Amino acid sequence: MLLRLARWLAAVLALVVLDACVSNATVVDTKATVEQAADEAIVIVSVSHDRNAGGGGWARFIIDGDSPQAAKVQSTAGKLELPIKNHFRDKYGHVYVLELPPGHHKITSWNATWRNEHTNTVVGVPLEFDVARGQVVYIGNLHVGWLMGRTPIFNMRAPYAAFATIQDQSAIDIPIAEKMNPAIATRARNALLPLGPWGKAPPVPDMGSPGEPESSSGN
Repeated sequence: MLLRLARWLAAVLALVVLDACVSNATVVDTKATVEQAADEAIVIVSVSHDRNAGGGGWARFIIDGDSPQAAKVQSTAGKLELPIKNHFRDKYGHVYVLELPPGHHKITSWNATWRNEHTNTVVGVPLEFDVARGQVVYIGNLHVGWLMGRTPIFNMRAPYAAFATIQDQSAIDIPIAEKMNPAIATRARNALLPLGPWGKAPPVPDMGSPGEPESSSGN
């Protein structure tokens, strides 16, 4: 009981520290004119996480986390945050149309939370990209998957680890972005981040994990 309380307090503290350091990334005004959009550096990116753990979870990715302009994009709203529209049926997530300062940027870390179980991963090799004024670039889908297990008590399904992958979802994301922001229609070009797993493999469950891995048979 004390261990779970300590983990809950650590999760809350980690989220408070994170939110104190970064703000929501600036999204392009959905009512912007073609002329206004043409003068901005615009990045399309989606953030998502698996549905297999049910509700109560979210994933966040941090842009330029080592600078004063650090910003976050996330799959769903965290506690005490305004709701975020879910754009997908097979997972939870949102497509962002961001206005960033022209130049070089990087995604520096990600974190995931499920029912106060907090995972924070700072990746050693940032995901870097460039965008110039007047450009609209699509950099990919930032997705967090849950590895599912069983809790020691009540044998309930619960995630015991999370992992991040970069996917090309341009056929889905770009039309959503263009529908939200008609001023960027037909202007987006692919400038994908390196596709595939990002960062270290999920850790093996230990006594602090919410459950044990499910066997291959699912029992």
